[in-house]
Amino acid sequence: MQRHKTEVLIIGAGISGLSAATRLTENGIFPCIVEKRSQIGGLATTIRTPGFDFDLGGHRWYSEEQEVDRFFHQIMGNELVRVPRFSRIAFRYRQFFQYPIRFSDVVRLLGFRFAVQATLSLIRQKTNRKQSHPDPRNAKEAYVRNFGESIYATFFREYTERLWGIPCEDLDGQWVGQRSDNLTFWKIVKGFFFKVKGFEAIDDFAYPRRGYGRFCDRMAERVAEQGVDIKRQWELVSWERIGSGFLAKFK
Repeated sequence: MQRHKTEVLIIGAGISGLSAATRLTENGIFPCIVEKRSQIGGLATTIRTPGFDFDLGGHRWYSEEQEVDRFFHQIMGNELVRVPRFSRIAFRYRQFFQYPIRFSDVVRLLGFRFAVQATLSLIRQKTNRKQSHPDPRNAKEAYVRNFGESIYATFFREYTERLWGIPCEDLDGQWVGQRSDNLTFWKIVKGFFFKVKGFEAIDDFAYPRRGYGRFCDRMAERVAEQGVDIKRQWELVSWERIGSGFLAKFK
């Protein structure tokens, strides 16, 4: 059995892990990075096939945090292009919704009766919001709080669980609120009849020319220049606290 001693262990060579590794090496701390797959990138992996590149998910770059935005542009350099935002989600594999979801799509694809039911569900949720938990414990509670039970059960549950492969009850709800807080009740009501400005957070976004996997590739190249090695196909089995440190076991 091989043993490795390190001051900092980073589990997972996705955006979060490699961003942390990049900042650490810039400050003279050289972590050990382990990744259970043979390819780095996590959910931001770009799969390359002859003639086509595929991102795992519809990633786009937009941040109001200037420090984070500077970091991204510093890493990517001249590889970025501006791309107009155009988001569609296949619903039950035959219908397409705009994302963020519009009630005009609900009426068109699911019928007026369901749209009324969804609106009443949302009104009930909004009027009871003060009695609800201020910080939803999971993605289900966050979706129901923002969209009502009907829209959650019909659309968001299937979409989210298909995307993440995890039940909504087991997903943290914080990111749901971050992505949907701009969707107010009055915008939804107006969305029955008009194209409402404000559903889309941005009209265009920065995108790496060869896919979002390049973000992780560039960070991996940077830390490699500082002598940091990414140990691929190392899967965490267990970890335990020993004294002032930890012992992690991999296979």
